[in-house]
Parts: sequence; C-alpha cells; structure tokens
Amino acid sequence: MATQAAQLPAGTDTTLYDLGRMAALWVSAFETLAHPRKGNSGLDQVYLLLENVSYLDHDVRRPRYKAHTGRTRIPPAHRVLPCWLYGKLYQARNNFLHGNPVRAKSRYAGRGSAVGLFWLAPCVYRLALTGFLKLSPLQKPPNIFHTDPQSIIERAILRARKGR
Repeated sequence: MATQAAQLPAGTDTTLYDLGRMAALWVSAFETLAHPRKGNSGLDQVYLLLENVSYLDHDVRRPRYKAHTGRTRIPPAHRVLPCWLYGKLYQARNNFLHGNPVRAKSRYAGRGSAVGLFWLAPCVYRLALTGFLKLSPLQKPPNIFHTDPQSIIERAILRARKGR
C-alpha cells in the first residue's frame, strides 16, 4: 500500500481524484502497519502506534494538537503532531471515498499551511515504521532504513503546523 501511495501523479493533469486515491492508499498502509493481528485496525490503532514513537522534538511529542476522533459526537483529543496530521489525511480520505464534498484546501494540513498532506504522508509513515519496529532515534542504526536522522523527518512535519 505504501509503495503504491508513494507514487505521486506527475504533470499538470493531476486531479483531486488522483489525490483522493492516494489518501485512501496511505490510510490503508497506516492501518495495515498498525493492525493488532487480532481484532480490527483503524484510527485508534494508528494513533496508538504514532503515540508510541520516541520523538526528539518537544513540539512534535507534546500532546497539544486536536486530532480527529472519527466520531461526530466526540470532541477532538489532544495528541502528538503526527496524529493530528494523520487525522487530517484520514478525514480527506473519508470525504473522498464517502462522496462528501472535497475541497481543494483539504489537500493541506491546516489553514495557511503551504505544505500538502501528500508530501507529509511519507514522513508520518516513516515515523509509524519506527514505532512499529520499536526503534529509538538515539540508538545506533540497525540498517540503511534508519540512517537518516529522525530529526530531519520531525523538522519536515513541523512545517505543517501553521494554521492548525
């Protein structure tokens, strides 16, 4: 799923439908990674996986971002920044797949943010992988996957905070 989702459409003929399909693939990739093996996988399991990552940056790991709950009667909970970003992606995917109005601004993390969700999804997925593999950003890298410092990924997702 992640491999397919990472194949960005190129050119000027990219449509909102291409981005909706990509959102659906990214959400499926996250839910597959977070699947508990028994039971179901969904928003709560992905949030749990992202909250168990060892973050370096205080602004990333501090639970101060109101993340989508997936339920209309439950107010957003304060979670870490990657959960907030994943919640935005999850909402965009749901709106697309359920036939709800999809607006061009839903491509972005927040009002005033110039960073698109589809550029952030691979970064958040990489953080989810570190949680799944139980890697610490401070330990010696076990392989090529973990050679880039996690701080680069965290700085990338911090750019999306504007307008949260």
